[in-house]
Amino acid sequence: MVALLENPLRVGLQQDRVPEPQILIIFGASGDLTQRKLVPALYQMKLERRLPPELTIVGVARREWSHDYFREQMRTGVEEFGGGLQSEDLWNDFAKGIFTLPVISTNQKITKN
Repeated sequence: MVALLENPLRVGLQQDRVPEPQILIIFGASGDLTQRKLVPALYQMKLERRLPPELTIVGVARREWSHDYFREQMRTGVEEFGGGLQSEDLWNDFAKGIFTLPVISTNQKITKN
C-alpha cells in the first residue's frame, strides 16, 4: 500500500514544505452552517495536516459573542456533526486560532411597507 502513496516525481524534492500563516474569514459565522459544516470540515483538515500550522479563523457575525463562547459553539459542532474530537490537545491547538468579530449594523431602523 505504501507504493501507491509514493510519487516518483517527488523524489529528491523537499517533502515537508511549511505553508505561510493564513487568515480565514467566515461571514455569518454564528449561523448553523459554520457550526455544522465549515468548522467540523476545517477541524478534519487540521487532523489530516492539510491546514497551515498557523491558521487564524475569524468568524464575523451580528451576534456579540465572546471568543470563548464562539469556540464553545464550534466545539459543539465538531462533537455533534464532525465525528467528535480526536484529542483534546488537537482541539486546543485548533481553537487557539478561532476568534469572533461582531458587526454592528448602522441601519437600526427596519421599515415595513
